Amino acid sequence: MRKRYILSIVTALGIAGYLTINDHQDNGFSNNAEHAKQEADFIIKGLISATYGKDGSLNQQLDALSAEHFPEDVTQLEQPNVVIYNEQQASWGVKAKQGSITKQNNIALTGDVQAIPLVNDGSQFSLQTQSLNINVSDQTAQTQDDVIIESDHNRIDATGMNLNLKAQTATFNQQVRGVHVPN
Repeated sequence: MRKRYILSIVTALGIAGYLTINDHQDNGFSNNAEHAKQEADFIIKGLISATYGKDGSLNQQLDALSAEHFPEDVTQLEQPNVVIYNEQQASWGVKAKQGSITKQNNIALTGDVQAIPLVNDGSQFSLQTQSLNINVSDQTAQTQDDVIIESDHNRIDATGMNLNLKAQTATFNQQVRGVHVPN
């Protein structure tokens, strides 16, 4: 009878030891699942996309050389061009070397970002920075990088900016320098 108890205890310890060792070994399934999260689940060459509001009005148009969508609902873009609309009129054009879109409809652009207002109100200028995060739903954009805004007679250099795309107003964070050259 004692041998059975000892044999049962030894067997239980053996099973517990085996399960402990087996938990620390890679069974391949978790590695494959993790690897699948890092691979694109679809790739689009020559992306052309439009986003509409609840009322059916055009909010934005996006085209890119290519787009790769990942399982965590992030889309990586190569050479994106974004046109943002305000009341059915194109208000801003923005292009960059790379970008990404999250499920919250935020667009993060990086690499030689250039933005120009498309509203012809007589004050043409361009905006340049290395990164720009655009919130399409509330039509705002932010960067912490250096910003250059140029027009025919003005230049503003700053570090960091909050931009209201709808009102076409900017607030600069620090190191703001401006030059105005009269006619």
